[in-house]
Amino acid sequence: MNLKQIRTSHFRNTYGTKTSGLAEAVLYYNCTIKPEIRSIKEHSIIFADGSEEYIDEIVCCTGFQNKFMFLDSVENDSLLKQVGHEARISHHLYKHAIHPLTGDSLIFIGFVRPCFGAVPPLAEMQARWFALLCSGKCRLPDAMTMTNRIHTYVRYITQLFTPLRTKRITTLTDFLSFSDDLARDIGCRPNLGFKMLFSDPYLWLRCMIGPISNAQYRLCGPHAKPEQARHILLTIKWKPLWYNLFELTLLYISTLLWFCGIRSCQPHAWCAIHERSI
Repeated sequence: MNLKQIRTSHFRNTYGTKTSGLAEAVLYYNCTIKPEIRSIKEHSIIFADGSEEYIDEIVCCTGFQNKFMFLDSVENDSLLKQVGHEARISHHLYKHAIHPLTGDSLIFIGFVRPCFGAVPPLAEMQARWFALLCSGKCRLPDAMTMTNRIHTYVRYITQLFTPLRTKRITTLTDFLSFSDDLARDIGCRPNLGFKMLFSDPYLWLRCMIGPISNAQYRLCGPHAKPEQARHILLTIKWKPLWYNLFELTLLYISTLLWFCGIRSCQPHAWCAIHERSI
């Protein structure tokens, strides 16, 4: 299955399977994975590869559309109606949250869906950032700068996920890149340099290649809880140590190749989402 899609997908832009039931259905119960639907007939479905399957029932799992009816219904306020309409595509907002025309007077939190990871940790990062905006401890750039950064970000995720996915799922983002970008603004991104490496090497290793966890953004910065964060990071279940060391070696080899000019080896999670990232 992975080899069939290796030219169009990789582990960062393909969704993680949340249950082993899918793999079991394919292996043991003759379930077949089909491409997207081209058309539907009275008793059959035509798929994009031209194959036709005769079916009894269709179960639709189409999700939902972003619509802000309360903004559309505001009378004599064309600005809010415009913002409400454009906010339906959340990656056209600054950090998936703020429209340049309204600034921090109106914010959309939680419209962030990563391929790997979960929505709540990203929504929490947005909420922490918004709290700093409300208290005046963090400031937004001007509207023009926000617009330029939105355009850069859209190019970034389109390159990462392909236009097929970003057009279909308008809240799509990368968990690590998005978290790191917000953590820089919040001031809670841990310094994973030599200081942590030599003072707490096991914690450093966990932050570098451990399971995806936003507990690392509570190690320092506003409202830090370093003891609780360290406990979570050190006790969370992960792969055997030898495997993680092997993975770390591959990471540095890939980074070295990137520095040598091979752009395809650019580490996505290290790309700051601003003008110099594209």
